[in-house]
Amino acid sequence: MPNFKKYTKTSDFLRAVDLEDGPLSVTIKKWAEEEVTGQGGRKTKELVLHFEEPVKKFIPSNGTAEQISVVAKSEDLDDWPGAKINLFLERGFVMPNGSKVDVIRASAQSSSVEFDSTKLDKLIAWIEEDEESRIPQVIKKVLSKEYSFSPMQAEEIKSKFPTLKF
Repeated sequence: MPNFKKYTKTSDFLRAVDLEDGPLSVTIKKWAEEEVTGQGGRKTKELVLHFEEPVKKFIPSNGTAEQISVVAKSEDLDDWPGAKINLFLERGFVMPNGSKVDVIRASAQSSSVEFDSTKLDKLIAWIEEDEESRIPQVIKKVLSKEYSFSPMQAEEIKSKFPTLKF
């Protein structure tokens, strides 16, 4: 069923409603700091991503920018061009004021490694049992299927945990 928001407000930027038909696979072309006019005519400077594909530009939230930095393997914006990401809809994100909104999230494109789910579930259980684990939160999110990861990232995980069998 079509969302009315798709028809009532146009924008030069990607909105969550633009991804209701499914994820969008894009390649980051460049980033820029641009002056953006928001609600009430207020102007702010925002991080804006431009893509190789013919799609609208995108202002990532802090959380989505963090996800993109994981995919790009860098927090340095100059390393982001060329990164291939999937943008997808997350429904019902809870805002600090308690309201629920749909938001855009990012993950690696489908060239990521696929694991046998039983082995992945064992690995997740092993990490959860290890209360002294020094595994970064990002890796825990990757392993909990919240993010996908590249063959290079999979090799890095294997090298850090050589006793694990993938």
